[in-house]
Amino acid sequence: MRTTVVKSLLAIPILILLMAAPARADSGVKDPVGDFLPTYTGPHGADLDVVRTRVSLIGTHFIFSAKLNGNIGTTNGAFYVWGLIVELASSTSPA
Repeated sequence: MRTTVVKSLLAIPILILLMAAPARADSGVKDPVGDFLPTYTGPHGADLDVVRTRVSLIGTHFIFSAKLNGNIGTTNGAFYVWGLIVELASSTSPA
C-alpha cells in the first residue's frame, strides 16, 4: 500500500509538467528532384521544384517551411501556394 501511494504521489508532478508543456508536433515530406506532375504545363524551373516540406505546430502557431531545388525567384511570374485541408470536429462527429 505504501509503495502504491508513493508511486502515485511521484506521478503527480510528472503529469503537471506534461500538461504545462507547450504543444509541439512536426511533420515533413521529402520529394524527388524533377518530378513535376505530368498534368502541370507551366515552367519546370528549379525554384518551383519542391524537394522537402515541413510543418511544425509550436504552441498555437503553425510554421511552414520548404526546400526547393533552386533559388527562389528565378522563374518569372512564379508564385507559391500552400494547400491545407481543415476538418473541424463537431459534437455530432464520431470520435
